[in-house]
Amino acid sequence: MAHDPARILERFASTAAEARDALSRAGVPRWELYAKASEWEETTLHPGAGEATVRCRETGLAVRTRRAGRSGFAAASGGDPAVWRSTVQTAIATERPEAIDPLPPVEALGTSPAPRSGPDPPDNWGRELLTGLERGVRELSGGELRLTRGSVRSGRTGWLLHTAEGFTATHRSPACLLVVAISPNRAGVPGWRRVIPVREPATLDPTELARRLVNPFGLLREARPRRAGITDLLLDPAVAAHLLAGIVPLLLEPRETPPVGARIGSSLLELEDDRMGEAGPLVAPCDGEGVPARRTPLVREGILVSRLACHRDAVRSGEVARAGGAVRPTYREPPVTGIANLLLHPRAGLPGETLVEAAGRAVYLLELAGQPEVDLSADRYRLAGLGVALDHGRVGPWHPLVEVTGRVSRLLTRLEATGARIAWHQTAAGVVGTPPLLFRAQLVA
Repeated sequence: MAHDPARILERFASTAAEARDALSRAGVPRWELYAKASEWEETTLHPGAGEATVRCRETGLAVRTRRAGRSGFAAASGGDPAVWRSTVQTAIATERPEAIDPLPPVEALGTSPAPRSGPDPPDNWGRELLTGLERGVRELSGGELRLTRGSVRSGRTGWLLHTAEGFTATHRSPACLLVVAISPNRAGVPGWRRVIPVREPATLDPTELARRLVNPFGLLREARPRRAGITDLLLDPAVAAHLLAGIVPLLLEPRETPPVGARIGSSLLELEDDRMGEAGPLVAPCDGEGVPARRTPLVREGILVSRLACHRDAVRSGEVARAGGAVRPTYREPPVTGIANLLLHPRAGLPGETLVEAAGRAVYLLELAGQPEVDLSADRYRLAGLGVALDHGRVGPWHPLVEVTGRVSRLLTRLEATGARIAWHQTAAGVVGTPPLLFRAQLVA
């Protein structure tokens, strides 16, 4: 594609002088400029109905100002000098009294060594992947499954961060997301859907991916009813990732309960936010407001050891050292506290077959029906989806709708075992990587 974020960022850097001059003339002592450029194309395959490709390009910028106890923010699309000047004027016009300076001090700014970023996707990568995936699903399932929809969004993103103190950070990386829907060719057996961030598209093997997607069908061949009750619960990574997304607020400032140092889960609960990008798909040299990227331990052996915070939330909580947890979901909003790559470490993780055997008599929840309901204030959770019964390694009946409810605190303390293989999934809270998780004694309906 002709639109290259790297070249757009070069133009942003040159036209940023317009914004700097406007801010200087207005007497704004502290400010931050953030510019972002992205391009992507989405290829969608509907077997039997052909494919479609949509291309999109976007450039935008945001300005934060701070002077005399007042803060302002404005954002706009485009990157020419006139847009810069207009955005600066709007940010100044929106300045309102704010006790906390939301801009990190210059001594907190910096970058970590640029983490490894995968290469740009090869030409026609999305089309070839979906074609190979469709064939692999059909062949590996013996014709019993079909890819009903596949979508690949791939492209490049680049951003520039510049402050009044002269700090500048830039980053450019490819971005790929895969969405697939699988359906059985048998009446009454539900299908499933996956949203998978892809870090290195050139190395993704469509046959191996098809094998991972087909595996759940092997657990759904026998259909018999089963009564509800208390049983152990094994969560597939596609389910566990969204459950963990529901408890993310426990890991973010500002929050007083539970206090840092409190036990919130079993000794197998190990969570960290990896902004170095060594494992997760999102990579950058710094967080969303210029604090060097790092790995932040959040839960160690079930103990809450830290929380993430952007600079404003860190100051508000009195824990300035915790700053570095800012994210920018979009340039149109100021940075907020959030996860980048939330990872659950598989301590003594078990291979898949061993974990199924260790589950004993359990329900294996394979796919969600809607988002999990997690109410931290009431200490309640609810999961609903497709499940299959396990009996000491043997696969029993499948259940088109399994409902699991209980207390969040009790669920986390009953984490008994984890799988060994991590899978990354896009969730409402961000990207989460987790192995399968085994919990003891949950109420299943």
